[in-house]
Amino acid sequence: MLEKSLEAAAALSNPCFSVTAKAVISPDFCCFHFFDKRIPKANIVSIVKTHSQCSTPAFV
Repeated sequence: MLEKSLEAAAALSNPCFSVTAKAVISPDFCCFHFFDKRIPKANIVSIVKTHSQCSTPAFV
């Protein structure tokens, strides 16, 4: 039950937003809102580190 609630909460509050690049070299994807709770390993499909030029380092 708790896992379903966490899954629903995560789906409703997607922590990352796509950013349209206007400069020649800029990140395509940065995070601005974060989920700081533990995510069960079974719910993780893949992990990607955000671009080094994003204001706050994060994993998606």
